[in-house]
Amino acid sequence: MISRWDISSLVNLPEYMKLCYKALLNIFEETEQELRKQGKEYFVKYSKNEVCLSVFYYLSNSFECIIVLLFICCLKNEYFIM
Repeated sequence: MISRWDISSLVNLPEYMKLCYKALLNIFEETEQELRKQGKEYFVKYSKNEVCLSVFYYLSNSFECIIVLLFICCLKNEYFIM
């Protein structure tokens, strides 16, 4: 979703995420306008890419943590039934 950087993606998001996504889009749009005046609007492309990578790594790390927690819960239930 975030990799598209498109306002039309808002319709697919839950309500609680729409505000954050719209604010993020606005920040990048304003920054791009300011940098365009300096001829450096390409900085925004790199920034967007870094945000995508950060979100990807955050989510993949969260997923790994969930898998580990599920594994621990399974072991606990299997060996330490109370």
